[in-house]
Amino acid sequence: MPDSFLLSKPFVEKLRTTVARVNGTPVPGASGSSTPPRLDDPGQQPLSFRIGTFDGAWNQGAYKDVTVTSGSTTATVNALNLFADVNDAGDSDVNCAIARDGAVWYLIASEC
Repeated sequence: MPDSFLLSKPFVEKLRTTVARVNGTPVPGASGSSTPPRLDDPGQQPLSFRIGTFDGAWNQGAYKDVTVTSGSTTATVNALNLFADVNDAGDSDVNCAIARDGAVWYLIASEC
C-alpha cells in the first residue's frame, strides 16, 4: 500500500471545505462568517419541550410556575415569558407549551 497519494490542488481545497463544513468550523474564503454548528455537537445541551398549564395572567418578561402535564410524571417548573402578555381568560388552567434551553425554561405558546 502506498505511503501517500497525489491529489490535485482543487480536489484538496474542496475536501478541506467539505470537512470544515461537516465539523462546523469557519471556512477561509467562504461567504458568511462561519458554518452553523453541528446539530449533534456534544458541547450543546439538548433542548427539552413540554406541555403544561399555568394559572392567571402572564406578563411579558415575567417568570411563572408551570405544571408540566406531558410525560408520565407531573412536575412544576419556573418559566420565562419573552414574547407577549397572556391575559387570563377566567380559566383556572391555561394550556401552554414550554421549552428548556440550558437551565432556563421559556414559554413557547399558550391558549389565548
